[in-house]
Amino acid sequence: RRALALSGAAGVMIGRAAQGRPWLPAAIERALDEGGEAEPPPRARLLASLLALYEDTLEFYEPGLGVRIARKHIAWTIDAVLGPDAREQRKAICIETDPRRVRDGLNRLFEREAALLAA
Repeated sequence: RRALALSGAAGVMIGRAAQGRPWLPAAIERALDEGGEAEPPPRARLLASLLALYEDTLEFYEPGLGVRIARKHIAWTIDAVLGPDAREQRKAICIETDPRRVRDGLNRLFEREAALLAA
């Protein structure tokens, strides 16, 4: 906000900050328009969004290629949302070749994180 006010710029560039955070541009816009902070959606919604992206990727490409292409998006999201504490789980999910096991791994990881937040 300060940089926008000082510069008189019409907007901001987000760039790599949006990797793994597809919600970020809209959250920043909302925060600038309405005040407050750019908050991420609930983790359950982030997981649902990631799983939907995964399914779309598998459908668009053949499954073998889709699994490999989706890895970067999965890794970006885990890094952005869960941070370095989830690095080992991210690695295990991203080397998996069976789409069902990728889905199961993502569900387990996000459920574990939700349980830790609730504790």
